[in-house]
Order: sequence, then structure tokens, then C-alpha cells
Amino acid sequence: MVGFAFRTKLRGRCCVRGWRSPRLIGRMVGFLLVGLLSTQCSPAGSSGGDDIPEGKAIQAPASKWTFKPSAMPVGQEFNLVFLTLRNVTDHAIRIRGIEPISAEGVPTVARIVGIDLIPRRGVVGRHLPMGAYQSYPPIIKVNGVCRTASIRPPSGFVLSPEGPVALIATRFRAVGIGTAKMTGQRVTYEQDGTVFQQFLPIKVRVRVRENAKPRPSTPTERECRDERN
Repeated sequence: MVGFAFRTKLRGRCCVRGWRSPRLIGRMVGFLLVGLLSTQCSPAGSSGGDDIPEGKAIQAPASKWTFKPSAMPVGQEFNLVFLTLRNVTDHAIRIRGIEPISAEGVPTVARIVGIDLIPRRGVVGRHLPMGAYQSYPPIIKVNGVCRTASIRPPSGFVLSPEGPVALIATRFRAVGIGTAKMTGQRVTYEQDGTVFQQFLPIKVRVRVRENAKPRPSTPTERECRDERN
């Protein structure tokens, strides 16, 4: 519509003096283009959820620790189990989604291939340590018996005030040489008919190197894998 208006004015006679000036036309076109681009483009790294209010129903991490695994080769995968989701209000919340917040290198260096929840219930859920695993779902030994953790998709998972709590399990894959950084997870949830979002800080740094050795499994993972084979 803008281009058509200009063509009509230029082809017809206009009573406004100076309309045909190329300098004036250039300034007007530039002004319109800047306005159009500013309304359609958002800053890099923006979440796109700025209109969702910030919530406080989930207990914030006690400490802002950084997970820095040893360098790994391209193609390596590992699973990071961390961040406990605990509802600290008197009303249940329903998780709608979990979004990783990256600072750099995602997805060009490290790609996040999945996010699940591990309920803190049952034999495995109560004993599963937080940390990095090669197995997925994570495998641990409880009373000498190899057991596999139960995973659930985040969407629709309900956190009631009395429990259970859940761990966030994030799967990473190294896809390019360099360093990737993640600063936290943004959890979107619904409570009493209102949608909220909450940022949970957790720093993860993944280094991918050309001659790096593959990340080893934990001793328990190796034992359970050998037993099952």
C-alpha cells in the first residue's frame, strides 16, 4: 500500500510543493521502513512471553551453581538432571512448558534434544542424585538392584502443594566445535485460571572440542548396562 501511494502521487499532479524532491522521498521511505522493521523484529534472545506475568509459585534454587562438564566430541550426548520443581503455594499448578534460556552456542554447538520431568516419588525418584547421566532415562542402583527412573512430559504435569516435587531432566547433544552456555530454565504454568512464567537460574557450560574423549558413563551405569547385556 505504501509503494502504491507513492506511485500515484508521483504520476499525478500534486499541489504540495517539494513532493517530487528525490531527497524528500528518500527520507520519507527511510522513515517508513525503520518504523516497519522496528514493529516486526524483536531483540535477539527475547523469550516472546513478555506479556505473561511473572509468578512465584515455584521454589527458587537455593544456590546458583554452574555445571561445567569436561570437553566432549561432536556427537556426544549427555543428560543433566537438576533443578527441583516444588510448589510453595496453597494452590496446585499445572505445568504448560519448560523453555531453556541460552546465552550462546545453542543450537550451533550444543542442541537441546528434550526436556522431561522425573517425579520425586517411588524408589528411584526418592534416591536419584542430581547430576549428569549417559543413560536416559537415568539408571541407578537401589539396594543392589538396577532401576530406571520414571520420566513424564512437562506439559500437563501437576504440582500440588503437598507434592510430589519433580526434577528437570535436560538432554544435550554436541553438534559443533565451540562453547555453548545456558543460563536457566523458564517454566510456564497455570494456577487458578491464570498463566504465569518463572525463571529458574542454572548455568550450564558445554565445551565441544575436536580431539576430546567421549564422556564416560557413571560406574553404576556401566554396572547396570553389563548386567542387562
